[in-house]
Amino acid sequence: MTHGSLSPLAVRRLIVLVFSLGLIFAPLRNMAQHASAQPITRGAALRLATRTPRPTRTPAVTLTPTSTATATATLPPMVTTGPVVGGVASTSAVVFVRVSAAAAVQIQYSTDPNFSSEVFTTPGIEAVADSDFTAQMPLSELLPNTAYYYRILINNEVQTLPVQPHFTTFPSPDNVLDEFRFVVFSDANLLDQPSAVYQTAANDQPAFVMQIGDFDHRNPGVLPNPAVIDNWRVMHRDMLHDSAAGADFATYIGSAHPFFHMWDDHDYGANNADYRASWKGMALQAFKEYYPLPTLPNPEGGLWHSFRNAQAEVFMLDLRSQRSPDDASDGPDHSMLDAQHISNGQKDWLKASLLASTAKWKFVVSTSVWNPHSKQVDSWYQFQTEQQELVQFIHDNNITGVVILSGDLHSNGGIDNGANSYFPEVSVPLQSHKAEQGCTGGLCGDWSEGIISDMTQPGYALITVRHDAATGADSAILQAKGEGGSVRISYTVTLP
Repeated sequence: MTHGSLSPLAVRRLIVLVFSLGLIFAPLRNMAQHASAQPITRGAALRLATRTPRPTRTPAVTLTPTSTATATATLPPMVTTGPVVGGVASTSAVVFVRVSAAAAVQIQYSTDPNFSSEVFTTPGIEAVADSDFTAQMPLSELLPNTAYYYRILINNEVQTLPVQPHFTTFPSPDNVLDEFRFVVFSDANLLDQPSAVYQTAANDQPAFVMQIGDFDHRNPGVLPNPAVIDNWRVMHRDMLHDSAAGADFATYIGSAHPFFHMWDDHDYGANNADYRASWKGMALQAFKEYYPLPTLPNPEGGLWHSFRNAQAEVFMLDLRSQRSPDDASDGPDHSMLDAQHISNGQKDWLKASLLASTAKWKFVVSTSVWNPHSKQVDSWYQFQTEQQELVQFIHDNNITGVVILSGDLHSNGGIDNGANSYFPEVSVPLQSHKAEQGCTGGLCGDWSEGIISDMTQPGYALITVRHDAATGADSAILQAKGEGGSVRISYTVTLP
């Protein structure tokens, strides 16, 4: 054998070794190529970004590695919750989004779904840890009654979303539409199950959608204990996206319809909670982080607000953050609206706003039952002095077109023509709840057009506003509908 050359036996051994290494590493190389060829879905990427890495099994080899260095891939920030559009008016809107890490967030919007012309971009807003990486981005100088398409930019990169988000601005306030519809949800408690009612309601093509309390029943002011702001933040993420029901909301409602929300006790923080809650500040902060809102009359005091679509104005009452304890004695100071008599309080705002409204229809959202002949606890029944004050104010000032939209009863829908509730009232069907019978609080009560109390059947309310241009007649059709879209109860209100 010549010095420096390999023997035939050594050559054969080297060939076998090289071949063996090829067998070992080829599958790993194929797996890596296969993984790189597969698109990472939004949900899969989020799971990669948030889950604890599992230890990986190292293939058995005959060679001892000379290095144990590893590399960790860092995913760029991405959308985790939203977008949701709200605070919509004739020329403005607000878009909410949450991202996975600190980043600059923008909205790019256009009337062109292909974004090939007239594309506008909002200034960047920093999503930071202090606000749970959420951003609220106002859109201004929009055209009335116009469809807009939008997309999310994170650090100047356009994000790929499962569906193309869009919305339509409201008409100018002085416009009267021949017809429009809106949807109302209330009382949900089965977030771990798909919610078909969202798709059904979306098929009604509503101009906007409302959720009027108890979006969930987890009582974040109580559990987990002690109460921390993440209790509310996690709940909001679940309701808007991170659950089976939340995924349906994101697909059928949040991505396509202006959305307005008001809390009741269980999503405020605790059963029958009022202004005394020690965690109220955290509840308010988390709500403002996660829901796109119109301008609030008193943002430090509470969440009450109003908005207008054509000939209808909606007054969203906050019946928790300024509410007296239910069991206190009724009287002039016992208040659903202003227990603390704060400056620029809710009751004064409601009276002044009703008086000033030029809308034909005034829909008042009461997250607690308004009808005093219905639920007798945690309802307006315990606040009859203040209720009578409001009723008298409306009558004395000849304010017409008042309709009450109420939640919390856990009915499958009820409607009163005003015989029991002073004004026409809809008890909005529960959206989803554990199977029970009867109404919460033990009394469904008297409703002139009927009430359904089989709590195993979800549903929603549909309100249709009509104007007959030929005759000048104005009407509002109030309907309680089932999960499949069937009409359970219907009543038509006409203006004098």
